[in-house]
Amino acid sequence: MHKLIWAAFAALCVSHATASELRISFGESSLLGEYLQPLGQPVGDSATTLQAGALYVEEGDNDGTLGHLGLLMFGDAGARKAIIQAGIGGRIYLLSTDPDVNGAALAMGGSVNGRIPGVDRLGAFGSVWYSPKVSAFGDLDNTFEINIGIDYQLLRQAALSVGWRKVQFKLKDVDRTLDFEDSAFVGFKFLF
Repeated sequence: MHKLIWAAFAALCVSHATASELRISFGESSLLGEYLQPLGQPVGDSATTLQAGALYVEEGDNDGTLGHLGLLMFGDAGARKAIIQAGIGGRIYLLSTDPDVNGAALAMGGSVNGRIPGVDRLGAFGSVWYSPKVSAFGDLDNTFEINIGIDYQLLRQAALSVGWRKVQFKLKDVDRTLDFEDSAFVGFKFLF
């Protein structure tokens, strides 16, 4: 399952030569690759954006891969003294861990990116995703993910980011919560 998720992510990146954004980040024991691609023409100041990614975690006896594929409606959040974009939508998670925890979930959530005029190379970002019991399948009862951080634009098309990411799953049939990742990360963002 791990190889299938990574192969699908690589195929998506290669199939669209005009990717809008590629994100790569490293946690204490994790690696995340994520690709964002606007779809179609913007409607007003908003555009539908495809997100695809894979998070690999190697920590003790809890190795695993979490893939996601989602759609967000992304646009200007209307702040007067800052440049803020927000997106809302849904994403599908596919989880495979060793020992055997496998499942899928349909999560709802969104993300926010902001820049302050005059200091526009420095930005902040965050996202939250949640799926309740009714939209979780396999070994999963519910899912929760949160990301927060700051980035600094080194070049017009490349930024360095630091932040914190938590990905948590409540498991069915056992009274246990799996903290898939809970760590700081350092990463890069490339615009094409």
